[in-house]
Amino acid sequence: GEAVGNLTDAFVSVVYEDSCAMTDVIDDELSPHWLPWTQRAFCFGIICPTSSLYLGVFDHDLKIGDYDPIGRVAVNVSNLRRNTSYNLKYNLYPTANLIDRTAVGSIRIRIRLECLDERKFLLETLLKPHPRIHVNVKNERTFNVVRYTFFGEHDNEEKFDLKVARSYMYEFLEYQSNLSYIIRDSIQSLMFWRNDQVKVYSFNIPLHSFFFFVSVITLVEYPHLIVSFLLIGIAWVMLASLTIRRQHPSPWHSRSCPPFWKFLSILLQGSRVRKLSVIDPLIEPHEGNEAVQEYDLKQKRRLEEDRKVAEKRADLQRKVNAIGDINFLKCLGRYQGMVGSVFKSLRFIKMIVTWEES
Repeated sequence: GEAVGNLTDAFVSVVYEDSCAMTDVIDDELSPHWLPWTQRAFCFGIICPTSSLYLGVFDHDLKIGDYDPIGRVAVNVSNLRRNTSYNLKYNLYPTANLIDRTAVGSIRIRIRLECLDERKFLLETLLKPHPRIHVNVKNERTFNVVRYTFFGEHDNEEKFDLKVARSYMYEFLEYQSNLSYIIRDSIQSLMFWRNDQVKVYSFNIPLHSFFFFVSVITLVEYPHLIVSFLLIGIAWVMLASLTIRRQHPSPWHSRSCPPFWKFLSILLQGSRVRKLSVIDPLIEPHEGNEAVQEYDLKQKRRLEEDRKVAEKRADLQRKVNAIGDINFLKCLGRYQGMVGSVFKSLRFIKMIVTWEES
């Protein structure tokens, strides 16, 4: 800032769909707090329910030029429960395109999503694609503020940046690792009929294993139904993914992602006044904190064990590569294949002589 104290003169830029707004500037304050008489509250209309809310924090500069950006965050408002007030705290980062990043601060916001017709709200999400939205501003300075709030520091994808490219590679490897965990856990759960698949009231039943067993038997008898079962399988995978997310010990996961029957009842019955007896109870402070910490610790241990196994494999591969020239190893591999063919013939002769079943 350029004020007397030469500290941060902070203000917040808010961008939602085709609208943008800015708070008042708090002079010379490293931990600013917007009081009730300042410009701090905004009301936005909703064009597409899946749009995100973007917040950017800047240092107001009196000199000619752009404002100094501090950090930004994107809030997925589609995960919020309708007609519910939230008091949330988010870390601020310079960009969203880098995985290896450090928080430059935090921001606390109060947000509420008003919805008069939940059925119409849900149909807008399902039937209409996300429109192309433009934000109109008055000058170049405001344009740069909105651009940083929306895209962050690395906003030019046409200009090559080694950090961004490396981050994309790490993100792809993370997707690959997570997908391998999901596939491995799913196969083990299906094959061993584990009872943690679906919870009905207070009972856990292996419903997915039963459905998979019946589907395989039916396809063996009626293979012409494979296309129908593939389409059913897509819906089945989505329902299983929903079940896995709701099994997280944190109450925020189950509240932000309602069960399938809730969406089905909204589509069939429409928006209706909810009685007090069916209103979800409030989430108490630190509710489920111990279970979440135990869950995160278990996942961390699993990742650490897999990392050690990967390091051992890589170390073994380096030792193998250090034995000699790669051409020599290729020659050994060719001779090994020839020896393998000889031993296959010997095994076949042994089975004939000893009357062993092949």
